[in-house]
Amino acid sequence: FADEGPINATARSGSDLDLAAQLDAATGRPLRANLVLGGARADVPRADRLTLRGRAPALDVAAWLAWADTLPPPAEGEPRRPPLDVELAADRLLLGEGGVLTDVRLGAQETPDLWQGEVAAAELEGSFRYPRKSDAGSASLSLGRLSLRTDPTRSPTEASAAKGAKRPLQDPREIPAAIVEVKRLQLNGYDLGNARLAAGRVEKG
Repeated sequence: FADEGPINATARSGSDLDLAAQLDAATGRPLRANLVLGGARADVPRADRLTLRGRAPALDVAAWLAWADTLPPPAEGEPRRPPLDVELAADRLLLGEGGVLTDVRLGAQETPDLWQGEVAAAELEGSFRYPRKSDAGSASLSLGRLSLRTDPTRSPTEASAAKGAKRPLQDPREIPAAIVEVKRLQLNGYDLGNARLAAGRVEKG
């Protein structure tokens, strides 16, 4: 790469993926980039951020997290990558362990300290906050509504088989305390009122 100003780059894969990016001319490192799903054209973001937006029939969160686990951390002295903004819609959001949300709209913003955003689906609606470090405060999920469905005729053996392979367990010391609040909880169509769950590590765990 020549030692000059930033380089604008574009790429397109079929009719589903479109990428517009600005790269550091000396290193090729992305300074800002926008990846669009679903056919729309991408524009380079106005700020030094990475953006992921668009629509897809299905998004596999478990697969994305597994891929993220394979990325190496920045080398010592290497600049951090730009923060990520997400604005996605999907017919189905696959959560792993057999969990699925339908008709989903997700907006999330990454900062140096945390992830925060809002999610709306047929099953739930609310906001979330997840700190990057376990000592940076509690993770929180605040839902205006949460609708759960269970099949009482399904045996535990069937449920376990449907979950398939599990991701490696995260070190509990890396998991922040969590608070979940639900204003309207429904189970199989029955209103159960509001609910609140608070979880944290004990002294030895």
